[in-house]
Amino acid sequence: MLAVGTVASSLGIGLFAAFPALQLAQRQMVRMAGIETAPILIKEIPGIGLLNPYTYEDEDGGWDGEAMDVQLTPDGGFIIAGSIEKDPAKNTPQPYLLKIYGSNRPTPDALLNKEWSIVVPADGAARSVMPVFNKKDPATRTLESYVIAGHITNGTSLDGFAAQYGINGNPTPRWTKTYGLATDADTVQSIQQVFNDAGEKNGFVLTGFRIEIATRKKLILLIKIDDSGNLDPSWPQNPKSISIGEFGKDVAYAVRQSFTENGAPNGYILAGQTAKTAANLEALALKLTERGELDTTAWPAEGGNPAGIRLFGGEREESFNDVELKYDALGRAVGYIFGGFSKSFNALRPGDASPYLVVLDRRGATLLQKVESMTVSPTYAVEQTFNALHQPNGYILAGKYNFGIPSFDTYGLRMDTAGAYHWRIMSSGMDVDIANAIKQTPDGGFIMVGKTYSRTYIEVPDPKPSNLYVELYGPEPVPPAPELPDSANLPFRRGDANISSGVDLADAVFTLAGLFLGGPQPACEDAADSNDSGNLDLADPVFTLSYLFLGTGELPPAPGPVTKGPDPTEDPLTCGQYP
Repeated sequence: MLAVGTVASSLGIGLFAAFPALQLAQRQMVRMAGIETAPILIKEIPGIGLLNPYTYEDEDGGWDGEAMDVQLTPDGGFIIAGSIEKDPAKNTPQPYLLKIYGSNRPTPDALLNKEWSIVVPADGAARSVMPVFNKKDPATRTLESYVIAGHITNGTSLDGFAAQYGINGNPTPRWTKTYGLATDADTVQSIQQVFNDAGEKNGFVLTGFRIEIATRKKLILLIKIDDSGNLDPSWPQNPKSISIGEFGKDVAYAVRQSFTENGAPNGYILAGQTAKTAANLEALALKLTERGELDTTAWPAEGGNPAGIRLFGGEREESFNDVELKYDALGRAVGYIFGGFSKSFNALRPGDASPYLVVLDRRGATLLQKVESMTVSPTYAVEQTFNALHQPNGYILAGKYNFGIPSFDTYGLRMDTAGAYHWRIMSSGMDVDIANAIKQTPDGGFIMVGKTYSRTYIEVPDPKPSNLYVELYGPEPVPPAPELPDSANLPFRRGDANISSGVDLADAVFTLAGLFLGGPQPACEDAADSNDSGNLDLADPVFTLSYLFLGTGELPPAPGPVTKGPDPTEDPLTCGQYP
């Protein structure tokens, strides 16, 4: 039997080494599919470290790069926070702030081009970014600055940090602050601008977690600061350490300011994780007052959950990695949207992390709980979506998707308001690619940011550097995909791309040639769609190779590789010819 390493060498590295231009294009060669038509990839850029296939340094002098957060800016552009590694020999990243051109771009071709960037002269990473406004009201507010938050290494300790920068790219910060204790390792995962009852700016709230060095216990970290980064003296304890479970495994990954239905501020909402037992982790939602205490009034005790706390879990592990406010068509905050992963409720492969969506009302009651069963596909970001009339029409989740071997694709998973699957966009690569954040753009499209190792698959040996990347999709098409005639959906064997009546190595080679070498296209697209994703992309031959040679690979989905049958999945792929 041919070893899988040999297969990867001859079909993967050999193919892309012979045609280096395909290395750059292969992330975009993804066929979108679903119940509705998915948005089209407009442009994808490397934000850090890639000027051509053999160069990994840009004007910032960066090596490894990763985007952790993205926000829209009033000029139609984007502000991105992450990290960049200035010195590969040190193997220590530095916080990084990247501004993408908006309406002020010099030419139409400068779409997604860098306007300016700032490398923070400290070891660490920026994990969250916020545009800072003077007022809450979008009609009257003015952009004043940008603030980032994350962690830095301060001597021998790990501290949370925040810094504020002007809107024109001046690398000198208006202020920089660190937050931590000598006895702890502290990291900030999220920052949110705060407004008072009058809608005026009122500082920031930060959350993350701290690790007690002596006990190794994890505690939720909550910090309230003023507009200059100083600790807010109105809190009796600041920073706060919050313990939920008795096992010292409490973390928070995201924070948002919460509001009443009339728009008055009423505290904060946190998303994270806690431990039910020493080995069983649950997704955690917290409702806090404006002073950072559990809000037992807004969220009364319910269904075994204490007041102010909501836990979601099963026999394995769940986590909430992001939270957003839920709005109605009138722009009123009516609930909370949580995105994360579930290992307990994955119907396809129990134990694998699946995209997890939970929606609560303002009282903490569950409105929606949805698990989309996929193989190792945690969600890192969630966003409520709106149509052209600004009416809420669902949700989009972003993260990473594993298709059967040690490799990941980015994904954007679109659901309607009831949690029903609509479509999925994926960026296929030869290595690990991760989406850390996603936002809907004003035209109804989406911007997704994260990191990619796929671009460094050929040119450099391990350890490979990663690159920060940005992908722009949209706008989302409105008409549904047309129904296909029955004559275009013949019975087939899943994985038999060359319609030879069996599944073998030749099928993977046939698909690769069709995707990247100008070879013939499959007469039965459904058969070539080995993983039944509804797309024809690199993941399909990789899935076939995993099934044939890895030993632990998944069986191709129904109708399977042996007996012919119809496609049970609704997608735009067809099967017009099959013996």
